[in-house]
Order: sequence, then C-alpha cells, then structure tokens
Amino acid sequence: MSRLGCEKWPARWKEFYSEVAEKQEKEGHALLDPAYYDELHEKYRVLPTYKELYKRTAVKISESAELSLFFALLCRALRDRAVIEEDLSNLDMPQPQRGPDAEACRVLPGLAICQSIPDVYKTMKKRRVPDDILYPSLRVAEAGVDFYMARHNGEAGYSNFGWWQRAYDATIYNVGRLELELPREFPNTYAVYQNKDGATVVFAKGMKLHRDGFAIGSYLYEDEKGAWTPTFEETEDHYVGHPFLESGYVSRERITLSKKEWHPVLVGGDPVVGLHIPAGGGLSDEAVETSFKKARSFLKTCFPEYSYKAFTCASWLIDPQLVDILGVDSNISKFCSRFTPMCMKSAARGVFTFIFRQADENFEIRDLPENSRLERGLKNHYLNGKAIYEMYGFFL
Repeated sequence: MSRLGCEKWPARWKEFYSEVAEKQEKEGHALLDPAYYDELHEKYRVLPTYKELYKRTAVKISESAELSLFFALLCRALRDRAVIEEDLSNLDMPQPQRGPDAEACRVLPGLAICQSIPDVYKTMKKRRVPDDILYPSLRVAEAGVDFYMARHNGEAGYSNFGWWQRAYDATIYNVGRLELELPREFPNTYAVYQNKDGATVVFAKGMKLHRDGFAIGSYLYEDEKGAWTPTFEETEDHYVGHPFLESGYVSRERITLSKKEWHPVLVGGDPVVGLHIPAGGGLSDEAVETSFKKARSFLKTCFPEYSYKAFTCASWLIDPQLVDILGVDSNISKFCSRFTPMCMKSAARGVFTFIFRQADENFEIRDLPENSRLERGLKNHYLNGKAIYEMYGFFL
C-alpha cells in the first residue's frame, strides 16, 4: 500500500488479504481481461465511449502485481455493502508519480464498479424496469469518467467513486432529467405538519444551530458562540417547536400548533424518494415535469409496495438565495421553488464542483470564469462574503 501511495486503508482488509492474494496469484482477475469489457458493452450497452480506455486500463493494471492485488482487494471489499461506506472513508486510492501507470490508477475505480453491472441488470429486470430507464441507470462506468475529464482538461480518470459505487445496491434510477434513489428515509431532524387547507409547517428537531439559526459547522457558521439546539414538544393538545423559515434557517421563536387543526404528514423514518440532478442538460420546466410524470409511473409499476410520502433533495439547487441571484423566471429558480428548504451542515462548495468544475480547493474565487449569468451571479455572491449552501428540501 505504501508503494502505491496509499497512506490509509481499512484495517479489516487484513481479514481477507491472504485469501484474495492467493486467488489473484493463481487465477488473476476476470475484470483485468480486456475481453470482459467487449462482452460487458455487448450485453448491457454501458461503454459506448470509453470501452477502449477500459480495455487499456485493464491491461496496464494486470502488468503490475501491486496494482492487480489492490484492484482485487477493492473488488472484494465492494461486495460488503454494510461496511463499504466506512471502508471508502478510510481508503486512499493509488497515487503514482507521473508515468505509464498514472492513467491506470486514475481509471481503476471505474473498472471495479463494472463487476456490479450484471447483478444490477438482473435486479432491475426482475423489477420490470423499462429499457429507457434501465440502460441509462447502468452507465455508471462512463459517468465517472465524464465527471473526471470535465474537471481535468480532458485527462482520463474516474471521479466521484464514493457516489457511483452505490450502483451495487440497485437503488439509483435515471428517469429523464433526474435520478431517483430509493429506499430512503426522511431524516429525524425535521418534522412536517399540515392543516386542512394544505398549509405546512416544518419543525427542527435536535439539530445544533449557529446563533443565526443555520446548521453549526457550516461554512461561515463555525463559531459556536451562542449556538443553540431547538426544542420540540408534543402535548395532549399541541405541537410546540421552532419552525423553519422560508430561507431554510430556523426561527428562535417557538410556535404552537393545535392538534385539532394540524397533523403530521412527514416525520423521521418515513419512506421518501431521493432526487439527484445529474450533470449536463438544463432544468427546463418541461424536462422536469416530464421526469416527475415518468417517475410516478415508474414507481407505481416497478415499486408498487413502496408507499413514499414525498420527493426529497439535498443539493445546492435548493438554496433560496438562487432565486435572488437569478430571478424568479430562471429554470434553476423554478426548480428550487418546488421544495421547502431546510438547512443542514454544508461546506458550501457544491457550486465550485458542479458549475465551475473545480477539481480541488486550489483556486481563487476572483479567478473563476464569468461566462454566464449563473457564473457571474455565483462568483459575485462569494466575493461579497456570502455562500450558496447545500440544503435539504422536500415536496409532498
């Protein structure tokens, strides 16, 4: 590991290291045969652009005993779904110096994900997922390469591995312009109440807040002086707590809701559908509405047992400040306005990754481009000492 530049790796890998090493030495690994990617694409249509890159990477990894063993260990670890998130948080990918192995190391995670595709295909087919959702949902191998190349001047690699490896669980589905993730549970830090007229109130529950009412530890809200935790109380006749404001911040003032007029509609643990917005493409009302219409039909047909109560989204696209920056008529503002926003802990860096396509933190805000109204607005927002936050939002 040290020779590969991995400063940290999961201690539990020692439990299966000998077994994997012995098998790798005797049999090699199926995913390091270039022919595997020809067959994969022929069966599942997953590598229309980067098949030759994957085949080249497989050859290069197979030529290095150390890289081959690391790859085999990673593939083995990815099958342990209950602990893989912890594994990845304690893992450095190989970091070679410049040379012939550099590209192979950068693309290596994408090859590991490819072992999941046949099983995911079977799972989705069993669910009767239609082809126009199934095949785009399998394109995780190419999506990670696209993400990397867009942020590294076209250089080949694989980015956002921690996200794309979720494909193993067959829980993410591409539906038009949006991605759906299920099953998901509504967080315990929020509780939504509704009256007979359809008005809603969201209470904050147990989350530590900055004195200004935003999630403590967020960018610009690190100072704990005056930090507080909102209280919530349910009596025989009332719900009493601190409501979220339209800004997504939490009010210092407690309010009381009568149980005769208000009832809970969304609380911690309730089933929801998570929404994600893939990079690329706009967010026109027509595209979004078409996706939601298609999503409801898909869920009814393929997940009839899943009684979800809301669509949810955790994204910088939920920050209401976007409406002020772009105006109410912009597509982003219209998408944002679909959701009731609630603060969560946020580093406020999403716009740099997804709009300015910065690969790391080594940039100056004043040097960012201004090629669109969105770029200009976001850049000026940060230069004025403000930020766009990743927030959690829902609509019933």
